[in-house]
Amino acid sequence: NTYDWEFWIGPDETFRYCSPSCLPLTGHAAEEFLAHPNLLREIIHPDDLAAYDDHECRVAVTQSDGELEFRIVRPDGEVRWVGHTCIAIFDAAGQPLGRRGSCRDITPRREAEAQRAAAHEALQDSEARYRLLIENQGEGVGVVDPDERFVLANPAADAIFGVPQG
Repeated sequence: NTYDWEFWIGPDETFRYCSPSCLPLTGHAAEEFLAHPNLLREIIHPDDLAAYDDHECRVAVTQSDGELEFRIVRPDGEVRWVGHTCIAIFDAAGQPLGRRGSCRDITPRREAEAQRAAAHEALQDSEARYRLLIENQGEGVGVVDPDERFVLANPAADAIFGVPQG
């Protein structure tokens, strides 16, 4: 009863359990993952495969927990971002039984982060152009804050008003 895709991978690297929640996220049914153990690796975006392989190797060798964000490519070609966590599972005697994994669709969050980054970059570019325009004016130009302090002044304003630069 979760939107997250839950699964258990045994020590032999095959799926022991795969929740039905994999279908909305990956476009593949649980039975496909159970029948084709390498399917998860095959749907990972090629640019993220090395990071995923490093993650899997580290978790398998150290028998420790891990987290990773990566993209998958659905059968319809749609690319989705996945937030993945896994936890090592041991029996009562301490023998490894594999790991439990959980994957969540984080595409909306990643898209919002990309939009914020693009907006921030556009703002910085706009500020740089504004500053360049002000600094290269032949006439004195300055910008004052609500307390009537200069926050930006070009060299000509400095010569006229004695406004220190910087």
